[in-house]
Amino acid sequence: RRGPWMQFPGKDGGRVLRKKVIMNFDLKTLGLAGAASEKCDLLILLVPEGFQPGADALSTLVALALKGKDLELQPGKHLQLYQAPGIAARRVVLAGMGKGDA
Repeated sequence: RRGPWMQFPGKDGGRVLRKKVIMNFDLKTLGLAGAASEKCDLLILLVPEGFQPGADALSTLVALALKGKDLELQPGKHLQLYQAPGIAARRVVLAGMGKGDA
């Protein structure tokens, strides 16, 4: 068979085909402080127009990116970051989402 299938040993010595796990992910609704402390490989933060920064690490990061014009908040615009200070995730993607009413 082709595709994402792998052979594993069966109970009776035969072979069993199982689907290979390519990626595990969880969708979570978190506050910015909670998201900053969430240990994971990748954190995607959707940032709406009119974003009001708080006192947490993610808010500071977004505010600095907006101030430096490195991030635009239109849909499809994003900024990729690696090992951002104060954020537990190894990688962070800040994604503009416009008004968020689509």
